[in-house]
Amino acid sequence: MSRWTNAVQVGKNFDAMKQFKQGRGIYRFSISQSIAYPKGAGKIVYIGKSSNLGERIAQHLKKSDRESLRAYINSVTKIFVSVKRPRADRRIYIKTMETDALKEHVKEYGMTPICNNRNETKLQ
Repeated sequence: MSRWTNAVQVGKNFDAMKQFKQGRGIYRFSISQSIAYPKGAGKIVYIGKSSNLGERIAQHLKKSDRESLRAYINSVTKIFVSVKRPRADRRIYIKTMETDALKEHVKEYGMTPICNNRNETKLQ
């Protein structure tokens, strides 16, 4: 499976459509401060999937439909975003990629990212 891209800091002039273009995959938002998760400190606040990464990330940055993520984007000074795309030679569904990333977060930190609004027991 592919790897996460280097995290890019989101700023006032950040253009998600230009940075990530079209294409399917998963994305994650992180912050500069640590969050106290049950198994340790982490910085990831949200993991999502999209068939058009640039457009979906831009939607979140403009006015996310996720209230908790919107609060972080509007209040934290440093927000970062990174993406993971499926390998071209593999037929993999982005839902599976998202579920795997969420499971990995639960395994490492004890719960899903704080803005995913899910019950972590569903992923075990």
